[in-house]
Amino acid sequence: MDTLGERIVYLRKAKNLKQYELEEMLGCDNLSKFERNIRKPNYEILKSIAEIFNVSVDWLLNGDNLSHKSDLICDSSSNYPLNSINSNEIKLLNNFRKLNDYDKAKIEGMIELKLHEYEKEKDLRKTEYNKNKDEKIDK
Repeated sequence: MDTLGERIVYLRKAKNLKQYELEEMLGCDNLSKFERNIRKPNYEILKSIAEIFNVSVDWLLNGDNLSHKSDLICDSSSNYPLNSINSNEIKLLNNFRKLNDYDKAKIEGMIELKLHEYEKEKDLRKTEYNKNKDEKIDK
C-alpha cells in the first residue's frame, strides 16, 4: 500500500464498508477521488478517517507504524465488529461530531455512566442467577 488512497481502500474494505457508507460517516461525497488519489482529503476528513479506523493520521499519510492491525477488524474496547455499524449509529456519530467539545464531553460522561450502570445490573443478575442455581442444587 504505497498511497493514501490505497490505504483508505484497504481500511474501508477491511471493515466491509461501501464507499457511500464511509462518505456518510465522513460527511463528504468525494471518497472515490481520495481512493483514486485524484484529490487529497483535508485535515479534518483525514482525522475522521483515522478515528473511524483507529489508525494514526501518520499511518494514513505515510504507511508507517500501524500499531492497531487487529483493530482493522474489531474495535478492541468492545469486541463488536465495526462493519456491523447501522444507519442509526452513523446518524448518531454525525450528530455527535456537530457538537462542541463541552457537549461531547457531557455525552461521553453520560454514556460511561450508563455503561457502568448496565455492568452493575448485569453483575447483579449474574449473582442472583448463581444464587438460585446453588439453591436448586442444595434441594
